[in-house]
Amino acid sequence: MIKNQMNIKEILEEMLSRDPENGNVRNIIFWYDADQEFVNDIEGLTFENTKVVVLSNNNAFKVKYDVEVADLSSHFLIYAPFGKPLDRENWLLDIQKYSEEFSTDRSIYEMRRLGITDDTLRPLVKQSIKFFENEKRVNKLKSFGIEAYDQVTFEVAIVSALAKLKTADFDELVRLLITEHDSGDEKLIEDIQKYSNLEAFYELVIKRFGYNSEVMNMDEFIGMLFYTSFAYEFSGKLPKDLEKLKSSRVSEIVVFIDELLSLSPYQKEAQKLSEHLEEVLKIGELIKSVETDILVACDTFMIIDKVILSRLAVGASEGRKDYEKWIRYAKERRSKHWYYVFENEYRAIIHGLELLKHYDQVSNRLSVENLDDYFDMYVSEYHKLDFHYRKFYHYFDQIQDKDLFAGMSEYIENVYVSSFLDTLSTNWSGLIDRHNIIEISGLKYKKQWHFYKDFVSQYVKNDERIFVIISDAMRYEIASELVVELQKERRAEIQLKALQGVVPSYTKFGMATLLPRSEMAYDKDVGITIDGVSTAGTKNREKILQAAHPDALAIRYDDVKHMKKSDYKDTLTGKKLVYIYHDTIDSYGHQGSPFDAAEMAIEELKDLLRALVNHVSATKVIITADHGFVYQRSKLVEYDKITKVKNDAVVETDRRYILSKSDAEDMNVLNLPFNPEINTKEPLKVIVPKGTIRFKTQGNDGNFVHGGAMLQEIVVPVIEYFDKRSDGFKAKKVEVQLTSITRKLTNRISYLEFFQTESVSVKNLPLNLKLYITDVDGNRVSNEVFIIADRDSSDPKDRSFKEKFVLKDLKYKKEDTYYLVLEDDEETINPILSKSAFTIDLAIVNDFGF
Repeated sequence: MIKNQMNIKEILEEMLSRDPENGNVRNIIFWYDADQEFVNDIEGLTFENTKVVVLSNNNAFKVKYDVEVADLSSHFLIYAPFGKPLDRENWLLDIQKYSEEFSTDRSIYEMRRLGITDDTLRPLVKQSIKFFENEKRVNKLKSFGIEAYDQVTFEVAIVSALAKLKTADFDELVRLLITEHDSGDEKLIEDIQKYSNLEAFYELVIKRFGYNSEVMNMDEFIGMLFYTSFAYEFSGKLPKDLEKLKSSRVSEIVVFIDELLSLSPYQKEAQKLSEHLEEVLKIGELIKSVETDILVACDTFMIIDKVILSRLAVGASEGRKDYEKWIRYAKERRSKHWYYVFENEYRAIIHGLELLKHYDQVSNRLSVENLDDYFDMYVSEYHKLDFHYRKFYHYFDQIQDKDLFAGMSEYIENVYVSSFLDTLSTNWSGLIDRHNIIEISGLKYKKQWHFYKDFVSQYVKNDERIFVIISDAMRYEIASELVVELQKERRAEIQLKALQGVVPSYTKFGMATLLPRSEMAYDKDVGITIDGVSTAGTKNREKILQAAHPDALAIRYDDVKHMKKSDYKDTLTGKKLVYIYHDTIDSYGHQGSPFDAAEMAIEELKDLLRALVNHVSATKVIITADHGFVYQRSKLVEYDKITKVKNDAVVETDRRYILSKSDAEDMNVLNLPFNPEINTKEPLKVIVPKGTIRFKTQGNDGNFVHGGAMLQEIVVPVIEYFDKRSDGFKAKKVEVQLTSITRKLTNRISYLEFFQTESVSVKNLPLNLKLYITDVDGNRVSNEVFIIADRDSSDPKDRSFKEKFVLKDLKYKKEDTYYLVLEDDEETINPILSKSAFTIDLAIVNDFGF
């Protein structure tokens, strides 16, 4: 009773002194005391501006007259030393309807505080009476803002408050129970037992999800949820002994599991549950002979991804050539729940398969008749194999369990190195050997040693500002990826061109050829000089640049990357010719990780370009390299150069070239004339190994080499970047439109069709869509569907999507409006792209009560 826990007078004073509601000007309180516990105390209760009236069997008319006629300003406390009469026998019912009721029963008091008028809920409130002893719990319950309570709403709200949820959310409570049970934490269960009714809550759970048991067994219940979800998406044959685990409430469970696996707070526990249950239910045994086409649509258990990855990796390593189908399988998994666990595996698989597919396409075109055709093929086709090889190993290196990919990586290494790289280099070297360096000099491609004249000098002559970024060892395929990245985020006109690089394809030669000059000379003791100034080091290069323009600057990227906006302005304002030297790829490459360095370099160059545009309004930027590189995972063949050239003829040596006064008498090397535009004291030969062979030297820089004449080393990229303000140069994401004619859903499981309106291209970027259905208040009533709109086909049929939506097992009103929401999954500020109005008219209505 309240008298044992609270001061009755204080409660009544609080009720009488509060501001009247619902248009009333005073407070009127009825107090029924069926047990006459306070009949002797009532006369001692007094309150400011309040009349205390004792109701009897024969004064109801007088009380009514006093309240409604005689005194219209005072508050009234009407005490009845008997129980509340039935409405038909209550002479003061009309007054009571606009008044409040006080009771010494704590449950009635708490009902009044919550605004609960349904007296049938009093037993529920009494069961949870200990809950109300803590004001923090009560305030949490009130914060849910529930306007009307019924049995289900009350029980869910009480437990939600115990769980300290932001809103009263039954599904969230079940997710908490599942994950806490799996981790051995029973706190929420203990709180429900202590402050509410655990059996009643379990009854809700059992009824909601169709759990066929009178007693809750959490392990069995969780198994039922996962297996029902799996059975729904699996089109193969299911074992009869697991039939008992399937629930009839399929749509409710499918949506629930979809959310459990998707919501980040639960993913770790969900992963543990999946791994445990797939072992208990023997899912691996069940799916081992099922077609991959069927498995690709399944999403509940992690083992499905392991099986798919294993099949793709094994198929690739065995030389089977279903590349297009396998790539499609891998890409379809990107929108599935467990992709975040296996992202590196899938990315490695995709790039590995793309490499094999591209090799299959060019394998009969690795031998052409002239050098120009080789250059053309490298720029248009061959470099893609270098790209996918690099990306394969970038993701492969991040995979923890590499055993699954051992066969595939070995096969890819063999295809890339033996079938592609060795064949290409042998054919290319043979062609050079037959036509000599003079033929190379006659290629139609512009020459790296004319870079300044062809790309920079025009801006200097016109006194226009130009920025030149030189990224050491950025080979053509890396520049190609950089261009794609820049086109995604910049409003700019961007062109990628190829130059014929110098031989030896080595830093000091490549860097020197990119500078302005009248005369270039080489001396083994001094190195390369331009007009008498050494080209080694940033300061010397700045002197050479300033000879071409007094407002020139040479600076290292490492000195720029930490600059603030004010530092950029202080350093670059007034400069018309700026060379920025970037060394990430070459530096890390010699430490054995050029592929990770390439990823880092792309991000650094994007950041640098963004800073130049934003901080100093750069509009014209050229990005190029001094040379490319050759890299393979398997050990490069080492060649003992000492026995092949007379010692007194050797001027300079490195891993991939020798400068010599005479030819080497060896079938495994190329003897090429030294660049005729570089003055030397005496004629020199450039001796480079054919193919990917490296000369044997002291120390070991791994398998990252340059200096030779392979296409990967001498096809030098030039990116011309012209910043624009026009939206016409802004890349945009493709659009996806709902094409289904119907706007009425008549089944809990419905299919809707969508169309990607444009092909993905340079300026039409992929779109990652998240789709779901909500009610008018924004509450989600369906599963989430993901569409990755990245199709580049020109055939509209290839850009169509048919997606399955599963409605929650709720009560839907056919006169209400619901919305199909399309959301950009990569946007955080304004993600919603469109909302399409729908009606929902289901023949069968659930009986759960939500």
